[in-house]
Amino acid sequence: MREVPGMVMLAVIVAAFVSGFHGWGKFYDEVRNAELQGWRRTTALLGMVAVTFQAFLFIAVWTPLGRHNALLPWLTRAGALLFLIALPCIATRMGGSRWWLLLSSTVLGFFYSVTIVGSEAA
Repeated sequence: MREVPGMVMLAVIVAAFVSGFHGWGKFYDEVRNAELQGWRRTTALLGMVAVTFQAFLFIAVWTPLGRHNALLPWLTRAGALLFLIALPCIATRMGGSRWWLLLSSTVLGFFYSVTIVGSEAA
């Protein structure tokens, strides 16, 4: 029964990555929409890049790069900054894909923080 929380956590993380891929797929449709203002295209791109870098940081924590104590404060600040950039940029997107990207950004930010705190406590 102790494996259930771990499986739920894994399912949520996989859903976050799938949401990111879904967001990139919908982003192409958004860019091609001629009715969309230029600033919305720019913020949508910035939000997508921020979520993508959040995913890279989450993966980096599980590699040997995340084990360097000198890099840990920098990675933590970068993760928080990317989260703060992604939220308003994604909110300016059109359509339902923004909710999937908000989910992805929030889940990746939360589990990244939990991973960092857990590794520092150990």
